[in-house]
Amino acid sequence: MLREEAERVQGQREQWLLRLKVFEQNPSLLPRLVAGGTKAERSLTAAVVERLGAGPAAESHAQLVTAMAMTAFRVALMRWSAAGGEPMLTDLLDDAFSRLAAGLPDPGPSAH
Repeated sequence: MLREEAERVQGQREQWLLRLKVFEQNPSLLPRLVAGGTKAERSLTAAVVERLGAGPAAESHAQLVTAMAMTAFRVALMRWSAAGGEPMLTDLLDDAFSRLAAGLPDPGPSAH
């Protein structure tokens, strides 16, 4: 789901870079960005719950997994924007998910 979104954003590179620059320069607009993310987060949580099955533990786990995934996407998007759209957003997203899958190991002082 998020990879497809990254591909869509990447396909509209110039428009998204401009949009992100506007948000960076106008922090008062951030609630609109967050509101849009909330809808996506609910949708993704529902998909995760569907895969896990019903129950309070599944719902709680799905919410946590979704929050981590959305954060990974946001970090990849911000890195992509800060770098002017290079490297590819999908590569940055893959990197973020790889780090999560590895348990977020400390990259050490030389990694940036």
